[in-house]
Parts: sequence; structure tokens; C-alpha cells
Amino acid sequence: MRLLWGPMANAELPAGYGTVAREMYKALEKVGADLAQPTDFDYDVAVLTGLPVSWALGKALRPDVVWHTMIEVEPMPPHWAQVINRAGGCWVPSCWVYQTFRNSGVTVPMMVSGYGIDTGAFQPVERAGRDGPFRVLVWGRGLLSRKNLTMALRAYVDAALPDARLEIKVNTDDVLAKNGAGVVGRDDVRIIAEDWPISKVARWLQSGDVLLYLSSGEGYGLMPLEAMATGLPVVCAANTGMLDYLDDEVAYPVSCRPAIVETYERYFGYEAWGFEPIYEAAVAQLRAVYDDRERALAVGRRAAQKAAGYTWERAARQALAGLDQLIGG
Repeated sequence: MRLLWGPMANAELPAGYGTVAREMYKALEKVGADLAQPTDFDYDVAVLTGLPVSWALGKALRPDVVWHTMIEVEPMPPHWAQVINRAGGCWVPSCWVYQTFRNSGVTVPMMVSGYGIDTGAFQPVERAGRDGPFRVLVWGRGLLSRKNLTMALRAYVDAALPDARLEIKVNTDDVLAKNGAGVVGRDDVRIIAEDWPISKVARWLQSGDVLLYLSSGEGYGLMPLEAMATGLPVVCAANTGMLDYLDDEVAYPVSCRPAIVETYERYFGYEAWGFEPIYEAAVAQLRAVYDDRERALAVGRRAAQKAAGYTWERAARQALAGLDQLIGG
């Protein structure tokens, strides 16, 4: 099967579809996929990676096209299904997205591949016997997003952990974080508004004692998996795509309740539901990591072992097998 890779997002973007466009293509090359050039017409299937849009297909049915896309809420935006259903198939990263798409009206053949992480960068480290403050890490692009960083900040404060420190890592362009919004007067909280290479992100995760990740929804969710690969215990919202790898053997799941996502009303014009982490559960799980370090270390070691198998090459092989079934089967 000859594959035409059609990313609709800039592969230089550090997250989201940019990461998928870059890393999945490199992995497909590594596993020996027969990849056509962007100007070739001699291909069996074209994979369009990004949000479904009609102009990418034209007005005809396109059995030679597979959409690779995702969602973090339910249902999907209106009219997505009618665009996806004009293609030959749909490739999604997680089982939750698969079911959400089916419930939202996608009828074409579908496949799930999962994603991968850079297991060369995100390596486990031994945390037993460490000295110094207990380091709680919170990670997202910005303070105000579906990652719920401000909720994580409040959970840290209310957990009242003795001799603890909180570090919140966001991107350089987060103006609120640069101004120290919400943390004035606390010398145990630090906001890092910087863009880092993967190697530095990995070292930061290796330096922590727990990651507090309270996202309202992910198509897959690479950040918790990358943290797990370093052996870092993760207190993580148990919802959406993260359920493909998250359980209480390898993490500290936080129960969630359905909640309206206002940004979808604003940008897409319809009522969408995500998941709100139960605040008291997040505080309790954070305290559980602090109070029983031996158990936390054991959870982190199991997490590192599991995450080590989640490579981009593994995801690419699963994708090729799925595409062969969708198009060739």
C-alpha cells in the first residue's frame, strides 16, 4: 500500500497536530512505509491529518482518503460527520474518540492506532532517597485552558503538603503566567513561562515527585504518558483518550463529572460536554502520593515500564495494519 501523508498543520508546531504530523511521519519512514511524495498521484491512500473540512475533499466521494482527526468533547461539532463520511475511512488515536465519533454519526470504517512518545528522551530515574522539598509539577500550554492549571494550583494549596513546592510549566506566550496571575505572595509556587526542547522537559519531569494533570479532555493525551515514562507518579483526570493507558496500577486516577465546555459554544456554536475533575478527589490523590512515598514510587516504576512500550514506531505499525484493513480489506 502506497501512502500519501497529508498533514494540515505545521509540523513545526510543538504540540497537537503539529507533533502528530512530525512524529508519525518519521515513524512511518522508520518502519518502512511506502510513502509517496506530496506531488505524486500514484498512491493508494491519502491520510489527511487535521480538523475535517470540505475543501480538502472537493464535492466528490473520496474512497482513497482517510481522515486522521480527533475530539476532546462530545458530541463532535455539527457537520464534521458529513465531511468524514465522504472519505474512505477515519483514523482516530483513542477508543474514546472512536466511540464519540460513532455516536456523533460517523459511519465510514474506522481504526484506532494510539500515539507514541520519545522513549529516548523520556527515561526513568530512581527517586527513592531524594532530599529536599516535595516537588509538585503542573504542565500545560497556558493557565487558562482545558488543562485546568488554576484548578491544579488550588488543589495544591488546599492539600497543604508540608515542605512542598509547586512548579507550573506553560508556554512563553502565556501573558497571564508571565504576570504571575493567581500566585502573588506565595514563595512556594513558581510559574515557568518558557518554551523548552524535549530534552529539558524530560529533565524537568525527572526532577519532580508528582505530576498533577487535571485536563478536561484529550484526544489521546501525550503529557501524562511522557511523565509516566520517567517514573513520575501522575495524579491524572480519568477521562477521554487518556483512558487508553490510565489505570490505578500505573497512576492516581481522578474521577470526573460531565460539564459544559463553553469554548465550543463560542467557537463552534453548539453545546458540547467535556469532563470536570472532581476537585476533592484531586486533592485526596495528591495527598495520597505525599503520604505514602513507597507506594508512589512503585506506581511510578510500573508506569515507566508500561510507557516504555508506547513508541511512535509501535503506533506507526498499528496504523499501517489498520489502514490496510480500511482501504485494502
